[in-house]
Parts: sequence; structure tokens; C-alpha cells
Amino acid sequence: MRINFEEIPNRVLKLYNELQRIVFDKAARNGLFLWNSFKADLEFEGYTIAQFSRLHSVPMTSPIWRNSRIGYYGPKGTAIIMHTLIQLFPFTTLTDAFQPLSLRQYFTYFVIPHIACRLIAEDLSISATMNAYKVMVESSNVGELINSERDDDNELDLIKHRTMLVLRQRALGGRTIHDAAKALVSLQVKTPDVPDASVDQSNPRPRAKPHVILYPPKRVAACGASDHEEASENQVCSNTVN
Repeated sequence: MRINFEEIPNRVLKLYNELQRIVFDKAARNGLFLWNSFKADLEFEGYTIAQFSRLHSVPMTSPIWRNSRIGYYGPKGTAIIMHTLIQLFPFTTLTDAFQPLSLRQYFTYFVIPHIACRLIAEDLSISATMNAYKVMVESSNVGELINSERDDDNELDLIKHRTMLVLRQRALGGRTIHDAAKALVSLQVKTPDVPDASVDQSNPRPRAKPHVILYPPKRVAACGASDHEEASENQVCSNTVN
């Protein structure tokens, strides 16, 4: 499936109310599937949250690292979501809701995979978070192959620039998230595509790229997920954007 990376910041903005709660209110993450999955991975590796917070890096062989990858969106999608989150909630954000984790750790191992599951569920019309999580984990190797984060990716640079510009203007002008989302859409329409400097524009050739076809998984019972967890997920999803 083709991913519209330009649209990712707007899709994150639509989740702003929910994200604001899980960044500032420790209780808001309780019952969320991705938070429980993260804690289960920590327990499997023998870490408490406090112990994990003191790690400088996580081995790539660890399920904590493997399960934090965001599926077919790949490292490029991770970079866009992280950049958008940092504009919304800078690392100087004053809250202890995520402690003892750093805000970067909280984003990397919980919030970004949580957002990715929301996007995947929307892409594939999946209702259960566990099924979206399954797709995310199973498609992560493919995502790393076809949607890597490259230094010469002009599209990625342009998306980051637009997002930073719009959200900084929002902060300075006291605008709502809804206003920022509309401004970002307008900017995407007005800004022309930037040609890839690595391609000879006098004789351009389309560059072949591998693709993957994904199908929604069959609905299965959530392993270890209680009715309370599913109800909590559904309640969070029902909130609208300011």
C-alpha cells in the first residue's frame, strides 16, 4: 500500500486531545493496550520502569526495541511522528506523568507505537487495537526496508519544515490545533514538490521501489486484554479534537 507521509502530521494532530491526556495525566494511559504491552516487554526482560529509564540504549535483539518499531510506516514514519510530537510537546514540557522515563523514552516506546496502531487501524479498518498491533509488529521488517530514514530524503525534510513552521506559528499566535491542521493542509497544497537532488532532472527516470500488500488480520481475542482495557481504548478514541 502507498503511504501518504505528508498527511501523517495532520493525522497526529487529530489525536491531540488524547495525546495531551497521556502526556500530562499518568492515569490516562492505564488500560491502554500499548502501555500494557510495553510493561509486559519490560517484565519479560527483567526491568522495572525505573531500571529501564537509566538505560542509554536498548539492544536491537530486545523485544522492547522490536515492538517499538511502527510497522510498514518504517523509520521514516517514526521520524515524522517524533518530530510532530516534539513540536507539540517539547522536551522541556513540565509534567511528571511519564517519569521516571524521559519524555523521549516515553515517546519512543509507548506514544509513537500507540499512534502507529491508531493509523494502522484506520488504514486497514481494524477495530481491535491488538489486531493493529499484530500488523505493526509483523510488518516492521518490511517497513525498515521500504521506508527507511535517509539523510537525502527531500520529502522528509519538507514535511518536517512545514510541520515546525505551522506549529510554531500556532504557539505564537494562540491558535487552536484545528487551525493548525487547516494551515498545514493549505501549506501542503501551496508548496510544490521538491525534486530529488540525487536524480538527474534532465533525464529523470522513475525509481523502482518494492511494495507490500497488507490485509487486515482476522479478529482474535485480545491475549491478556480485559474488557476494561478495550472499553478504555474505545473511550479514548471517541474524543474529538479542539
